[in-house]
Amino acid sequence: MTVKQSAIFLDRDGTINTMPAYADAAFDSPRVPADFVFIDGVVEALQQLDPRYALFVVTNQPGVAYGKIAHEGIVVATNDLMTRQLKQFGVIITDVATCLHSDNRARVVNHNYYHPACGCRKPAPGLVLQLAQKHNLDLSNSWVIGDRVKDVAAGQAAGINNLIIVNYEFSANEVCSFAKNVASMKEAVNLLR
Repeated sequence: MTVKQSAIFLDRDGTINTMPAYADAAFDSPRVPADFVFIDGVVEALQQLDPRYALFVVTNQPGVAYGKIAHEGIVVATNDLMTRQLKQFGVIITDVATCLHSDNRARVVNHNYYHPACGCRKPAPGLVLQLAQKHNLDLSNSWVIGDRVKDVAAGQAAGINNLIIVNYEFSANEVCSFAKNVASMKEAVNLLR
């Protein structure tokens, strides 16, 4: 029998990278790969993680649905840029799972991505469960780190009890009663030691 591996599921925007400002939004997901910038200290903190954890990114990216991102390939290119840059610093992202759907009919301009009952859009657990099955992961000994309640709620719904919210100046500054709340990725990584 194969031993299941423990994992850390990371949100992307607001957890790993900054949320750039645009004319129509004070803070938003990067709309092109060139707008992707790591949050100060995140790479160094991720380098300190125990190698027994496999790293995954789970991210909602409704920008295509909203017409803010030209096409799905830009989201893929941004994810690829992130994983390549992290790899240069010795941080290996095993896999990235992305939900492109939106349940907000009023904001959706690309109706192929309108999905009111999506099982993969956080806070639903679909992305986490897909990765757990694909990579034979032990969710009972895994962690979720995000900047919003919906990030950790997805982990909780998947059966993960080790939950951390990181609050940066551009994040929602959400406090969650069922998660540990910290001010930086460094603090989050210190909780995993």
